[in-house]
Amino acid sequence: NGTGNGGGIYMDISNQSATITDSTITNNHAENGGGVYLASAVARPAAFSRLTITGNQADNQGGGIYVAGADLTLGYSRLVGNTAGSGAGLYRSTSTGTTVAERNWWGCNGGPSAAPCDTAVTSAAGLDYDPWLGCGNAAATATINVGGNATLTAGFLYDSAAAAIPSPGTNLTALDGLPVTWSGEVHGVLSGQQANTASGGAATATLTNDNT
Repeated sequence: NGTGNGGGIYMDISNQSATITDSTITNNHAENGGGVYLASAVARPAAFSRLTITGNQADNQGGGIYVAGADLTLGYSRLVGNTAGSGAGLYRSTSTGTTVAERNWWGCNGGPSAAPCDTAVTSAAGLDYDPWLGCGNAAATATINVGGNATLTAGFLYDSAAAAIPSPGTNLTALDGLPVTWSGEVHGVLSGQQANTASGGAATATLTNDNT
């Protein structure tokens, strides 16, 4: 790869539909669509879910995904560390069809409208990426008694609209195994910290009050 379109995958679905699930597309290079180039002369359906799309590069547009036609639904995927002149994560170049890219992780909590997230850009109407997945930390209890403890859960618990993610053990497999750093505890001691997200894109630790 490195010349032409679609460094990892080139798909023309003008006469068919397409589905990609539970796949990794990484470290590819093309002029457009470093990871995936999706073309269609008409609005044919394509469904992408639970994908890991990382480290891909496009010289022009669509580091992760380039959409040239088609009705694309993209969900519960991780688009991180892709680069392009425009649309590091996703670029949509056409008014044919729509691209619904809700509940994906673009590399930061700010969403794909601007860096440092992988960005999602369109040259026409029909791109929807809101809500996106967010990363946060929550305690099992609102208060901890002196000498008591609580379980902390860090991970992709909610989307940007503050809605809980349904069936995270099934939907968030693309976010399992990511490194987690724990720090900043106040009036307590952390123990049992999981170093990586487990099933459901989450990791846990225990915060024990230091008797203050």
